[in-house]
Amino acid sequence: MQEQIPSDVFAAPPPRQLSQRLLDLVFPPRCVGCSHPGEWFCLKCWPKMPWLPSGHCIHCLSPVTSGRLCAACLQASWVSAGVSPLDPYAVARHEGLARDAVHQLKYTPHNDIATVMGPVMAERLPDAMKPLVIPVPLHWTRKRQRGFNQSFLLARAVARSRKWPLDGKGLRRVRRTKDQIGLGHDERRANVAGAFRWDGPRIAQPVLLVDDVYTTGSTLNACADALRIAGARKIDAIIFASASLSRSSDPEES
Repeated sequence: MQEQIPSDVFAAPPPRQLSQRLLDLVFPPRCVGCSHPGEWFCLKCWPKMPWLPSGHCIHCLSPVTSGRLCAACLQASWVSAGVSPLDPYAVARHEGLARDAVHQLKYTPHNDIATVMGPVMAERLPDAMKPLVIPVPLHWTRKRQRGFNQSFLLARAVARSRKWPLDGKGLRRVRRTKDQIGLGHDERRANVAGAFRWDGPRIAQPVLLVDDVYTTGSTLNACADALRIAGARKIDAIIFASASLSRSSDPEES
């Protein structure tokens, strides 16, 4: 059965700006789902996105009555002792069309697809939010290899969509971690512990972390630890696709 598009997500792909349309003349996009030229998501494929409606745990995808993490995941061993884990907002499950979109964003040179994904992420966030938008950083060696940070592209699109300030330099990954693929909850947490540092001024406003995929929350929570040291008291997060180690294939490492 085809899932209905949640009311807080665009019924059709968000409109693209004129500058993006001009870029399309040089690098024409093809639908992620069917490869039809002209749009990143055609109107036929867009409803096939595995939308994650509110009322589901973003980690294990089980139903919840409040929040975005179920009671079992809140008490799981991967949660840092004494610190409440981030409770990210999410758009879709990391499967099918959503997984293909993330892969397209990361591994193709025409990563303008972020201008479609970002506004959809922004639509999931409360209107009352007025945060400083911060992307999850890549280590400089990985960024040099890839040529860009996909989380920054999403963060920039989210910030522009809501006219929020963006800081893409203050949060740094100071230690290159090994791939998270194949690691369990505790191993992932240990792998990224202390890997991030805030090098900007003291943070005196709410923060919104942005990343592409959520698996156990280890990376987001390690980033939040660095931001708390820098003064942040209110930290939220938004991700495009939520994966579960128990229900889907392990997503690509950032």
